[in-house]
Amino acid sequence: MMVFKPNLARIVLGNLNQYPFSFRFKVLLRQLSDEECGVPKAIWNEVILVESDESITIDGDVYFPLESVNNLFLKRSSSTSICPRKGKALFFDVVVDGKMNRDAAWYYPEPDQEYPQLTNRIAFWKGVEIRQ
Repeated sequence: MMVFKPNLARIVLGNLNQYPFSFRFKVLLRQLSDEECGVPKAIWNEVILVESDESITIDGDVYFPLESVNNLFLKRSSSTSICPRKGKALFFDVVVDGKMNRDAAWYYPEPDQEYPQLTNRIAFWKGVEIRQ
């Protein structure tokens, strides 16, 4: 997963004018797509856990494709819950730099028939910031 940081790009790349136009255009396009067009991302403890333009919003929660999440930051929790409309949820602890946010992510391994779009998707809460 590439995370574009414009200030870092300026330091690493120096003066963009020294590069061919096509390269400069790609760098600027990446900056626009991430910052101005709002690629949804989940952030905790100043670390991007997931970033995906394939996220969906259901009942106010943003669900990301499970395969898009950086698994280094997730630890399977023993917690579960039942949503009468969506089914049984399983939880993950979010762990960044040795700090744990218990049960801060959840997903429905077998969502109810009314929510098939939740299959293989994960959502966050408990202080995980969602930016769009």
